[in-house]
Amino acid sequence: MRRQHVPDGGNQFFGDHVARTRGRAATARVVPEVFKVVSVVREPVAINLSSFFYNFVPRNPGVNIHDLSDEDIIERLKKGESFSSPTFHLDWWDIEVAPMTGIDVYGYGEFPIQDGSAVYSADLKGRHTDLLVMRQEDLRSVARAALSDYYGIEVPELARVNTAEDSTNNYADRYAQFKAEASLPEDWVTAQMNSRYAQFFYSPEEREAFTNKWVR
Repeated sequence: MRRQHVPDGGNQFFGDHVARTRGRAATARVVPEVFKVVSVVREPVAINLSSFFYNFVPRNPGVNIHDLSDEDIIERLKKGESFSSPTFHLDWWDIEVAPMTGIDVYGYGEFPIQDGSAVYSADLKGRHTDLLVMRQEDLRSVARAALSDYYGIEVPELARVNTAEDSTNNYADRYAQFKAEASLPEDWVTAQMNSRYAQFFYSPEEREAFTNKWVR
């Protein structure tokens, strides 16, 4: 599992804060906050579909997803109804993770695809963050060892949970049917697979296989 650290302006912030507090009582100590975060990435079309079906009922009260044709669902996907914007899942590392943690995963060189996981670290405004990133496609083979190494404890075998089957929104059968039968627009799938997100976390061969899976 690859480990990367990026110092930034947060170290200067912490140093300045220590200097300002040196004149106080000797018992006063400045202790930086430390966070350990785990994030799982997934190929972009699959996470798009998962989010769309999971959020459909709460976002569309009174509309039965079973009444929507494959074409209806595809049009909604193209409009970006899976997320708050059509590219939110592709831009998430830039608009959410980097500003909050100081971690720019794209700035570390290539993701170790063969390992399936990596740990990134950064300091920001007196706060230290460790971030373990794993690919969902590799969870069964890497999660236990990666989590055990990350937390320094023996992590038991992870249980598989299917949120579609467990959800009270009753969409599992329509979700499974759509994934098995629908053919998605090639230009839409290609745009997902050509994104910086997909190119960073997945090899060209993997992206081609994903494209062939969704464009039938």
